[in-house]
Amino acid sequence: MLKVQSVKHDKEYCLVVVFNDGKKKIVDLKEHLWGDAFVKLKDIEVFKMVSTDGYTICWDEVDFAPEFLYQIGKE
Repeated sequence: MLKVQSVKHDKEYCLVVVFNDGKKKIVDLKEHLWGDAFVKLKDIEVFKMVSTDGYTICWDEVDFAPEFLYQIGKE
């Protein structure tokens, strides 16, 4: 099962995500912040408060599937 081990803000809407398979990827979420659930993440200061819950990245009740992050991430 794919899991996020760590996450940190890089720049703009990009994150550095480390997965449990050892891969580190840059994930740009700028084009994926649409819809009501993601409105607050368009505020860059809120976006920077990303964390991991041991499974994926999250901001309170908002999250993304780790498989999706892995797929769109660049090594």
